[in-house]
Amino acid sequence: MNELVRVLPEAGGTAASFDDLYRLQYLAVLRVVTAVTGDSEAAAELTQEAFIAAHRKWNAVSQFDRPDLWVRRVAINRALSFRRRAGREARYLGRLAAGRERHVALPGTDDELWAAVRRLPRQQATVVALVYVDDMTVEQAADAMDIAVPTAKTHLQRARRTLALRLNEETDQ
Repeated sequence: MNELVRVLPEAGGTAASFDDLYRLQYLAVLRVVTAVTGDSEAAAELTQEAFIAAHRKWNAVSQFDRPDLWVRRVAINRALSFRRRAGREARYLGRLAAGRERHVALPGTDDELWAAVRRLPRQQATVVALVYVDDMTVEQAADAMDIAVPTAKTHLQRARRTLALRLNEETDQ
């Protein structure tokens, strides 16, 4: 994040270039989107789509104080849409598979912790991904999610409590 601050001028709010934004932020955005979706291939595609959207609207996006947060927000919104769509597909496939297991696992959910994170409500899952994958402060995550800091803190606190309970229950069984 500090590299981006050096690249983006303080006055005027114009990013040095789209290439700088992409070079400095692509991997960070990809990590967050991967944590939200649980699917590295889909995450790469969704991250690319977010950067393409930023490139298409670069004249406007470059004027934002933090174009990187705009890209992150677009990528996370796309990731959440992907999760909803994948959930609908899984339910549909479950109905089709008469007599078979009702739950269809999504690809890339082998990590128990991140599978539990993806079962959280979307705002809680997003703040967890931003804080623990993208190494943002809660304040930065709130800014990226376009919510108030106390709201982000509440989402993070609830997510931690829920994860602790769920993961302890699974370990005790």
